[in-house]
Amino acid sequence: ERGEAIYSLVDGWVALYKLMEDGSKQILQFALPGNVLAFMPAHDAVMSYSAQALTDAVVSIVPHKNLERLARECPEVG
Repeated sequence: ERGEAIYSLVDGWVALYKLMEDGSKQILQFALPGNVLAFMPAHDAVMSYSAQALTDAVVSIVPHKNLERLARECPEVG
């Protein structure tokens, strides 16, 4: 997908994987709460991997346009 945000896992377990040419999945990593699932570059960059929730999950989405204000107000985010 295209996007302009940071996706961070708040709760649950997620597998990050790449779909192979033969249709199989290659697991790249398992994400746990506090992990960043995707740091999407601006300007319509495309992700080269996918995410699949292994349990019920909660994801925080922070649009790039909000990062400067968020970093200023919450320095620990940086």
